[in-house]
Amino acid sequence: MKKIGFIDYYLDEWHANNYPAWISASEIDGFEISYAWAAMDKPGGLGTKAWCERFSVKPMPSVEALVAASDCLVVLSPDHPEQHETLARVALQSGKPTYIDKTFAPDLAAAVRLFAQAEAGHTPLYSTSALRYAQELKWLEEQKLGQADVTYMATRGPGQFSSYVIHQLEMIVRMMGPGARRAMAVGTAEVPVILYTYDDGRSSQISQLPWTGFSFVIQASGQQGTARDIKADFWQPFIDDLLRFFTDGKPPVPARETCATIAMRDAGLQAMAEPGKWIAVPGHV
Repeated sequence: MKKIGFIDYYLDEWHANNYPAWISASEIDGFEISYAWAAMDKPGGLGTKAWCERFSVKPMPSVEALVAASDCLVVLSPDHPEQHETLARVALQSGKPTYIDKTFAPDLAAAVRLFAQAEAGHTPLYSTSALRYAQELKWLEEQKLGQADVTYMATRGPGQFSSYVIHQLEMIVRMMGPGARRAMAVGTAEVPVILYTYDDGRSSQISQLPWTGFSFVIQASGQQGTARDIKADFWQPFIDDLLRFFTDGKPPVPARETCATIAMRDAGLQAMAEPGKWIAVPGHV
């Protein structure tokens, strides 16, 4: 039985509270969440000891002890990406397969540093939004098309821009690949809408509506496009792929694509501060 270690800013959060059931339900056998460590207790929520008692996990006295005891590592803190470099430092030196939860990093510079640390530590590393595993996104394979064939994609999703836009950007990069050159905000403060253009003439668009679900429209060159709502479960397929990664140590999402989502988020945040102005996507990843 391979032992998974959870590293978090505080453990009483939605991902840490739901991953255990999905890991238990996975078709990939041979894994258990054995250890957990958090930098702090959640104010007004469960502390580390109480969380570990609820999920039958052993609390560890330090992140170093957790990394030493674990076979594979999950760095959580999905709502505090600014903590990821600190939380992941020991894990990325370990050589053990490590997953860092979305949003991977607060900006592109931090994302590049995280992957550089993993490379220096010979540590397999990846990150993704679970939306990458939405069944509806398999349209590309169904049509026998590649990312470069997609000429336009628009996505829509709920939540606040800073924390939830990563899900829409993950879908876009999954389908179109990296390469967005510039971004412009054309929406409102209540409903952000960001346009992205690419050097080869392609374009994409995200709309953040707090009250809606996830959906997309997509057009490929010489093909009839499609419009789809995301209805199928994407969490369990994500967890299954995470456990495959823990089995073979092969990151299923390229670092270049993860950095592209962060770069597009950076440009989108800046574009919202300067609506109507084209903003360069940093690094043109």
